[in-house]
Amino acid sequence: MAAISRSSTASAGRTAEERDAACHRHHPAGDLLAPADRNRCAARDQETPPPGVANGLLQGIGVLVVEDSPSSRDWLVQCLRNAGARVDGVENGFKALEVLNQPEAVHQIDVLLTDITLPSMSGVELMRRIKTERSKKTMAWNGQILGLTAHTDAGLEKTCLALGMSRLLEKPIRTAALCRAVQNAARGKADTRQTAAVRLKHRPARTAATPDHPLAQKVVTELIGQLGEKAALGFMTRAHAEAKAVMDKITSDGQCPDTKRLLHSATGSSGLTGLALLESSLRQVELALDGPVAKLNALVAEANQALSATEKAISLIGSEAGGGR
Repeated sequence: MAAISRSSTASAGRTAEERDAACHRHHPAGDLLAPADRNRCAARDQETPPPGVANGLLQGIGVLVVEDSPSSRDWLVQCLRNAGARVDGVENGFKALEVLNQPEAVHQIDVLLTDITLPSMSGVELMRRIKTERSKKTMAWNGQILGLTAHTDAGLEKTCLALGMSRLLEKPIRTAALCRAVQNAARGKADTRQTAAVRLKHRPARTAATPDHPLAQKVVTELIGQLGEKAALGFMTRAHAEAKAVMDKITSDGQCPDTKRLLHSATGSSGLTGLALLESSLRQVELALDGPVAKLNALVAEANQALSATEKAISLIGSEAGGGR
């Protein structure tokens, strides 16, 4: 497996060309990564492993994850477990309420981490139900709540905070930030940083992925460093399969009442696993669902091309990793 971090002294002594070459050696898909991501390889060299991955940052903390996307749910569960947390995952708000109403939840679950876009009962409605049950004294669980969404704004964040949420996190989220947020919530520690909605106004534009460079290098690097190449490829492949299933359904059957939610879930899982081009393409399709049909059809075609480019990139990582570097 590729080394994820080296001493800053060694990195500082190399030329830009040497650092870029090192990036290609450490990443079999180096040629498929977005150019600006490859140019930031030197910055990655100076990073330490994400907090919690090696030092049990979340040891003793219990987390319930509510996420309808199987690949995203399993990714979240795995990352939190790697950081030492006790974690269970469910796919909707109804099952979350069942778990939280069990007597043992009071002592076993410190943090509820819920997606906002969920089937049947949204994350916002789930929080309303929890708030109502708490006020009626019919729910003993009194832990902290964190939210996850791919489309945050000031209005949504205000609503979530008013319902008792500790913080609304934006997808895709890096493991280090996720673990810190869970740890702070479990400790009842206030997050004094700017809110996610405010940060969006000042966040630099994401690297533009292309069919020749469809992967987000930093995310892929981190994923491999945490899970190993085989497991990382497994999550990337599952996210790709989820996106393909949604696009195949749109291509063959058109829109259905659940199309937006399914696209939203696939967008989130693609972002979490470094499938940058696919994430961007799916997001554009989701935003165009209510617009002109001709524009939607063009974006669907682009998303299908992104699926093909991403599949090739994942296959290249698998073939070169299997061959030994």
